[in-house]
Amino acid sequence: ARVVAPVVTTLADATAAPGGTVRDTAIITGPVPAGGLRVEFRGYLQPPAAAAPVCTPETLVFASTAPVLATGPGSWPSEAFPVSAEHLGTVLWVETATDVEGAIVAEGRCGAPGETTTIAVPAPLALTGSAGAPGGSGPLAAGALALLGGVLLAASGISGLRSRSRGR
Repeated sequence: ARVVAPVVTTLADATAAPGGTVRDTAIITGPVPAGGLRVEFRGYLQPPAAAAPVCTPETLVFASTAPVLATGPGSWPSEAFPVSAEHLGTVLWVETATDVEGAIVAEGRCGAPGETTTIAVPAPLALTGSAGAPGGSGPLAAGALALLGGVLLAASGISGLRSRSRGR
């Protein structure tokens, strides 16, 4: 009899920021062995100067403390890993799926597509002059200026009429 192994692909969160969390998710298709698959996730911080993906014990920043027991096909997310400023950069994810005896059934590849998370500090929001922004030039501010201009013109016109009528 031919044994058909499950297919394990993964998809990591694309982005994260310090103070948040990040996850990787194993997507399992095909038959799952009796007893399920134990899936462990590891995240490696890519050295900035490295030309090729680097997944070594020295670059390991996230590792499962609670491996997932996948009992059938479907999506199986990792635990949430807390993100800090020490994790800024690109995290490369690798998953390892083993059967109940510990034999490796599937293992990810360092730097695989969909298996990276960019961790960055969000850019501050810029004031663009939207409606209601102090000193803004949005539609509300433009309308208020037009109204003020109209009031001033009307007032100067009335004032001018009074001056002319008095001078006659």
